[in-house]
Amino acid sequence: MRELLGELLLECGTTASAEYEAALRVAPHRLAALFGVARAADAARGKSYYKQIVEQCSRADGDRSEIENARAQVAQERD
Repeated sequence: MRELLGELLLECGTTASAEYEAALRVAPHRLAALFGVARAADAARGKSYYKQIVEQCSRADGDRSEIENARAQVAQERD
C-alpha cells in the first residue's frame, strides 16, 4: 500500500521517500520499494539504493525495467 502511495506522490512531484522507506521496514528487500526510494531520494542516497538493487539482482535472468534502470544508473556513476 505504501508503494502505491509513493508512486502517486512521485507523479504529483512531492516527496515520496518516507512512504517507500516505510515499505522497506516491512519488507527490506522488496524490489518495488527499493526502486521507488531510489527514484525519490536525493542523488547520493538514490545511488546507494540503485547499487543495492544491482547487488540484490546480480543473478537475475529476467529483463525487468527496474533492474535495467538501476544497472544504467550504477554504470553512469562509474563513467
